Amino acid sequence: MEIRGYRVFYLDPEEDINSLLSELGKTSAKKIALVVHQHSNIFYSRINIQLLKKYLKDWEKELAFISAEIRLIRLALEMDIKVYPDLEAFKKDEPIEDINEPLDTSLSTDELLSKIDTEEDYEDKPPMYRSRRRKMRWIQKIVVVIFAVIILFGLAWVYINFPIITVEVSPTIKKLEKSFQITCEYGLEQIRPGSKKIPLHNFKSDVTGDITVATTGRRRIGFTRAQGVVLFINNQKQAVQVPAGTIVKTGNGIKFKTAQAVTVPPVEAEYMMEVLVGMKAGKAEVNIVALEPGTQGNVSSGRIKYFDGKDYGLQVVNPEATRGGSDREEMVVSQADLDQAMNELEKKLKEMLVAQLAKEIGSDYLVLNDTLRFDLSGVKADHHVDEKAEELTVSGQMVASGYLLMKDDLELITSELYFSDLPDFYRLYSKNIQISELNAVLQEDGTVKVNLKASGQVIYKVEPEKIAQQLKGQTVEYANGILSKMKEIKYFRIFANGQSRIPKFTFAIRVVVRDPTDSEGGSI
Repeated sequence: MEIRGYRVFYLDPEEDINSLLSELGKTSAKKIALVVHQHSNIFYSRINIQLLKKYLKDWEKELAFISAEIRLIRLALEMDIKVYPDLEAFKKDEPIEDINEPLDTSLSTDELLSKIDTEEDYEDKPPMYRSRRRKMRWIQKIVVVIFAVIILFGLAWVYINFPIITVEVSPTIKKLEKSFQITCEYGLEQIRPGSKKIPLHNFKSDVTGDITVATTGRRRIGFTRAQGVVLFINNQKQAVQVPAGTIVKTGNGIKFKTAQAVTVPPVEAEYMMEVLVGMKAGKAEVNIVALEPGTQGNVSSGRIKYFDGKDYGLQVVNPEATRGGSDREEMVVSQADLDQAMNELEKKLKEMLVAQLAKEIGSDYLVLNDTLRFDLSGVKADHHVDEKAEELTVSGQMVASGYLLMKDDLELITSELYFSDLPDFYRLYSKNIQISELNAVLQEDGTVKVNLKASGQVIYKVEPEKIAQQLKGQTVEYANGILSKMKEIKYFRIFANGQSRIPKFTFAIRVVVRDPTDSEGGSI
């Protein structure tokens, strides 16, 4: 992780100075910030800080500490190393400038003894006392030197007379997934370590657009009018004039009009040998045409029986079927067309909004998809359902709103929570913590609860002293069985140097912990 050009490293509480130097020597970063765990004692000693400062100076790397430990702050300030109380201060470049009552840790052991000898009451002592004090000090130094020589010779004798057995072990790597819940608050200015809260940001954006679809609805309409002939029958004694355009119809209301005016003659008497034998009604035919185009005007003979309005005292009938009426199809807007256009418009506007938000928000923020809302409004269609049209165009406006998190804030708090919740028997193998699942729930008070799952690579902590204690005095074969049953060990090798039994003294057993992914067995 990088902040202000610094590569940020989190220190494991159990990490030693050698492994830290090895890791920092491999990185290409020129600026390094170390987040020191509150339980870490790696920098309790001034020597380790001086050693780290020396190596980083040789490597031309800049150093800064992030820690709230008073002792480390004082030591760092005394050595002109920037130190920040927390990550927020580091992000704002607000280092600690001064601290009251600095520890006097600059004196070595000899200098402290010298300081005691120069106290005012010492000068007031008589010469015999001072001479005796100097002799006692020389005797103490000689005794310490003799004792150290004896110990060195004893260790050398032990090393020569007791063979060293080397046991190489590689810890087991596993992917460990953990679940957390954090609270996101709008208006919160910075992350508060340990509070599980990070700042929440909101956004709003809108787009307008339209979509055009082809209509699929079909409707049959009349194209040509049916034509035919009707017969008027007159049973009256006088002729009847029927004007052109007189309306006649069928029983179900299909109407026709006469094409010409016609005179229907009166009824006539029929005689035989001057004897009246019957009456003959007057008849007249006239052409008709349907009022409405379409096949409904094609009716069979005998169906046209009525006048529409004045009947002139006549009877009417069509002696033959009417013909010539035809239909055609036209495209109209269907409900399915309107539904399709609405769906496609919504999809198109969402895609436009997503692309627009990517440009507006940038890569520094993460959209909480569970809080994302799309509201479609102002929808207009240029044709209504069942209206004649070959195309339908629908337009509208869509507004997107929701909440955002800064990716750096999320990564920082996730790393902090993961690290602080790591069981004691694990240590982080890789500093890279991956968020595998994230969902957000908007609360009534306006905050957002984010439930997330994070996973990282961890290894079991391997304790060389414990392994040596378990193996001492065992046969090599039995020791192999012990190591194979340890879940914290993935691979192991025992270099017995031709011996069949492990030594009974742990100092004769050298346990080396190797990097589990190093094919050459590099130590970790």
